[in-house]
Amino acid sequence: MKEILEGSFKKEKLISFLPYMFCAYFILAPFYFFDSGMPQVADFILGVLIFIILLLIYTGEVDIYPHRKLVYIFGMLVSYIGIINLIFYFITQDIFIVQSILFYFFNFLVFVSFLALYTSSVDKRKFLYIILISIIISVVIQVFLSSFTIELEDLRAGSWGQIRQTIFFNNPNQLGYFVLLSACFLGIGLNYYKISITKQLIFYLGLLYLLAISLSSAVIIGFIILLFFELFKKPRLVFLIGLLSVVLFLGFFIVNFYYDVPVLDNIEERVTTIGESPDDNLAGRGYDRIVNHPEYLVFGSGEGAFERFESELGNKEMHSGIGTILFSYGIIGFSLFVALFYYIFRATGIDLILYLSPVLFYGLTHQNLRWPQFWLLVVFIYALNDYYKKTDDYILCYD
Repeated sequence: MKEILEGSFKKEKLISFLPYMFCAYFILAPFYFFDSGMPQVADFILGVLIFIILLLIYTGEVDIYPHRKLVYIFGMLVSYIGIINLIFYFITQDIFIVQSILFYFFNFLVFVSFLALYTSSVDKRKFLYIILISIIISVVIQVFLSSFTIELEDLRAGSWGQIRQTIFFNNPNQLGYFVLLSACFLGIGLNYYKISITKQLIFYLGLLYLLAISLSSAVIIGFIILLFFELFKKPRLVFLIGLLSVVLFLGFFIVNFYYDVPVLDNIEERVTTIGESPDDNLAGRGYDRIVNHPEYLVFGSGEGAFERFESELGNKEMHSGIGTILFSYGIIGFSLFVALFYYIFRATGIDLILYLSPVLFYGLTHQNLRWPQFWLLVVFIYALNDYYKKTDDYILCYD
């Protein structure tokens, strides 16, 4: 009996520790030490976490039974993606197609692992709060580190292409997407957790600053969409964020004037030239493949061997997450994708639309579905709604 109790205690300790591995992932996710598309240090942490949780599922210590329908639908989508890609891999022998399978399968396991850990967590509210706090810590770290990565001479160069910063990401769009995802995490989290208005404003000031140095046009628009939705739920907070934007603008003006750094000019050039770039159109993002190759519309073309396609984009992957699902996996794959989010929408209601719309908008012009943070945001929204619909411990704090 003593051995059983000791064994149970050890397993409870292990399960209570695992949320902090998710926390470590979120903090380390912005650090890219390898080329884009390759596993990063944070991904290895997720890999270890997935392995442990799968073992716990196998032994029955954690389970996903209450949410099995959601897992089945996601599993059907990933299975279809795997089948289509394997077929076209044997036809084209393009190894990138196999990598595409791994991306979706890995994110599926991330999704399931989070869901299983949430389901089996003794203190679900604390688990979800740990995730939210890890996002805040991650943003604060990036703001701090940015002061060591920005070169003054680059800022004085006078070109928005040179002012766009990456910190430890591989390109500015990755930094911008990180900002947008973090803003959506905080937006939904503040509906359920009380965080002082001072801490909220500090966090949003950091986000605005990171957004300004990344200068991603799609992220800027996505951020505006998020603030528009938040205006109806947290008008006071949005008003204060507007004041922060003015303060940040004045700060850039001072830097511009005293240090001869054309920050405002670069921001203005970036914003006013939206739509003028050669790839700022549907064809430039690869959507013309859908029209040029209707034969793939039903079953899909597989994700890879891009030289097969006639497109203004050329021999590159489609610059759209949603467009990739439609073209690469056809109406069947796209229907499964829609079914997955429809099921989640039925469980979460308006929250899913409010806090995922900015990210999905970004995905119209960028490949955004490979990021584990995207799927963690989806399951985070789902878990928050699931928990607070089943408990009296409900904090809905609109500022």
